[in-house]
Amino acid sequence: MGLYVNESLNEWFQKAYKETYGKKINMGKSCMRFKKEEDIPFDLLEKLLKKMSVEDVIAIYDSSGN
Repeated sequence: MGLYVNESLNEWFQKAYKETYGKKINMGKSCMRFKKEEDIPFDLLEKLLKKMSVEDVIAIYDSSGN
């Protein structure tokens, strides 16, 4: 998940989640944890996916030295 390496995108997502759902999202470096399926913010995830292209993720990976 490229979200954690893009600080501004990560901040946007966490802020948008809190504004929309009234609580902080439970996130790790490469995961989001939801206790119930109905808690998954599909609309917000759609917006997130539109903000980061496959090319962006590949560029992040390539620049990490892997």
